[in-house]
Amino acid sequence: MLKKPYFLFPEIPISQSLYYERLNEKNYSQLPNLFAFDPSPYIQTRYKNDTGAKLMWEKYEQYVKYSLKHCGCDWFMRLKNTGEYIGFLNLYDLNAEFVGSNHNRCTIGFQTSIPYRKLGLTEEGVTQLLHYAFTYFDINLILAYTQKDNMPSQSLLKKLKFIPNDQEYYYSDQHSFFELPKGVFDEVWLSTVR
Repeated sequence: MLKKPYFLFPEIPISQSLYYERLNEKNYSQLPNLFAFDPSPYIQTRYKNDTGAKLMWEKYEQYVKYSLKHCGCDWFMRLKNTGEYIGFLNLYDLNAEFVGSNHNRCTIGFQTSIPYRKLGLTEEGVTQLLHYAFTYFDINLILAYTQKDNMPSQSLLKKLKFIPNDQEYYYSDQHSFFELPKGVFDEVWLSTVR
């Protein structure tokens, strides 16, 4: 009997400068193309080599896609005018169990290749991912976390109105956690579409 996913992931709509391509068996090797020589300590090691990228894809296909508590999906950000791959977006920890409030939230992540940082493209992609998550899933809170000294990512999260969260999470000694309530994001989204 075939497994059935608890969550379905429609395509992320195209935004002003970007379109979004779901991670798949044919494109996972784009991860090391983007990040293999990136000296940033904030880029995950598995993104930097073919073996890590393949293991990530296989984990998604065998586990994450069907997870009751940690379901998610990943997308590449690509330039609309050239098709060039510029970064990677993550949506994860969607939870179909109604225990506490875990089913009302998810977590996001983002990585951008060196030539495309500080151009507003990461902000565009993350904003589109946030809108997508709040639109397609019954959630009212999105979490994000960074390493404590990752100031560029923390600045972006604050610009998008994420609120620092001092609640104790796993690895809170190493990471800074942020949260974005749906109502706060709705105000941000309305201001960007006017």
